[in-house]
Amino acid sequence: MVLVECKLWRNPEARRKVIGQILDYASEMATWNYQLLDAAVRRAKPAPGLLRDSPLFERARNTDGFDEPRFVDAVNRNLNRGRFLLLVVGDGIREGVTSIAEFLQQHAGLHFDLGLAEMAVFPLPSGGYIVQPRVLAVTERVLRGIVLLKDDRIEVQPPSEDRSLKSTRVAGTISEEIIYEALDSQQPGLGTLTRGFVERLKEIRIAKELTPQMIKLLGQAGGESWLLGAINSPDANVYFDTLVKRARRAGRGEDAARYYEALVDLIDDPETRAEKLKPGTVTGTRALPLADLLAKQDRWVEIIQNYLSTLANKLD
Repeated sequence: MVLVECKLWRNPEARRKVIGQILDYASEMATWNYQLLDAAVRRAKPAPGLLRDSPLFERARNTDGFDEPRFVDAVNRNLNRGRFLLLVVGDGIREGVTSIAEFLQQHAGLHFDLGLAEMAVFPLPSGGYIVQPRVLAVTERVLRGIVLLKDDRIEVQPPSEDRSLKSTRVAGTISEEIIYEALDSQQPGLGTLTRGFVERLKEIRIAKELTPQMIKLLGQAGGESWLLGAINSPDANVYFDTLVKRARRAGRGEDAARYYEALVDLIDDPETRAEKLKPGTVTGTRALPLADLLAKQDRWVEIIQNYLSTLANKLD
């Protein structure tokens, strides 16, 4: 699926907002299923020869042998995994847009590809316009010095001069450092604790995905990827709304609810625990304080493992 954000680039405000907007589109659609997408498409203007209420399958079909079940399965799978082509289209993509591409490539939490398309517009003397599309694609790795602590001494290693590294993926991104710094600003040392916890989760094959302000924790069960929580840096909380929505679509809503309740039990303050279990939210979950969960991170790891084990057993 292709999501397109169109902007007039002479508007500075548009340039600043385009990143957040296209990420919001992708993040929202990653919570959809085929039925929701089909309902939205039915409300859209159809192509010539189709009725207004034409389903998504009819609009996408291009041959008589088009297989509807396979198409529906593919759409659901790509929605669940956040597989999109994100296109930023403007009338003149100028200086600074390379940094937008780098930002999206390194810091988004979805499995998308990014395209930057410049639609240069030239007015004709007799009226009308010529539009010249140009596809821009630039990948660049910024190499920095590495600071090491050896035998109580600080050692700074210069960046490698091997230019063959330019197209490789960066293991740790600038955005990730900013997230940890933001957590430290909420509570001194919280960013360091979070970094250690995220690294610890790698040992049990829990992956991380980054958005500009969040670290999403992802585990594997039954051959699928399952969200385990989203650490939000501005308020130092962990969110579970998308986790529950994804689990409900797969018929595992009760398992997700029990997972959330087990995490609530890690909070020492009884009033806070009661507040987090109050009904009234769409997903039945509320943001949990990151510091409380990290204070009992051994138990947090056990709860994650139990949840993934439950999902795997039921899916198998």
